[in-house]
Amino acid sequence: MRLEISAAASIWIAVERVPLFKATFPGSVAAPVASTDTTTITPETAVVEIVRGRLEGLGPVTASALAQTTSLPRSAINSALAALQAEGFAMQGQFTTPAEAEPEWCERRLLARIHR
Repeated sequence: MRLEISAAASIWIAVERVPLFKATFPGSVAAPVASTDTTTITPETAVVEIVRGRLEGLGPVTASALAQTTSLPRSAINSALAALQAEGFAMQGQFTTPAEAEPEWCERRLLARIHR
């Protein structure tokens, strides 16, 4: 489904992710979707889950790249990555770039699979 974040930006998301993105971008417009989930999602939790979903499908990626592809502010991405690192889900390092480049992030299990 296409979610209009602003007049100049829109993104494609899975229907089940609509509540997360609506919590993150309160002014966004999407087609009405019937939902039986009555859980209230905070914007911070929504950003963490959005970043978690991106890390599950990507290899090593920088915070800047995540911010660009999700249209989220870099500060929100950094907070989400720190939360994911604290729970042991994400790892930070220099996986594919030189040491002086921006640090990369990768989902822990995916990184283990890459190394095998």
